[in-house]
Amino acid sequence: MLKYRTVEEWLADNPQPKKPAPPPAPEKKPAAPNPEALAALEECQQLAMRLRNITVHEIITMVAQAHGFDYQDIIDQDNRAPVKEARKAAMRAARLIRPDLTNTELGAAFKRHHTAISSACKEEA
Repeated sequence: MLKYRTVEEWLADNPQPKKPAPPPAPEKKPAAPNPEALAALEECQQLAMRLRNITVHEIITMVAQAHGFDYQDIIDQDNRAPVKEARKAAMRAARLIRPDLTNTELGAAFKRHHTAISSACKEEA
């Protein structure tokens, strides 16, 4: 015959040792600001402000030139692989540099549907 019918009866006769509470975490003091990191952050913020003034047309032109094409090659309906890759790179660059624009606005600048912008940005990831 069993001495205990339930777990609760067994636990009542066999108390379990309690685990000690973990020691309190030491208080972290805020680190002193690193002057080099602050300078780099300021430089990044200034660059970001300058980039906001760049038009999508300028972004497309710069990326096209870097890939050996011109603005019209990127905008045209040419589907050759090198042109498509340059176009996707321009779309990703435009999305990164101009987050204030919607995919619909960017798509209009590229003469493409807004889903083309989404697709180009997803392919990079």
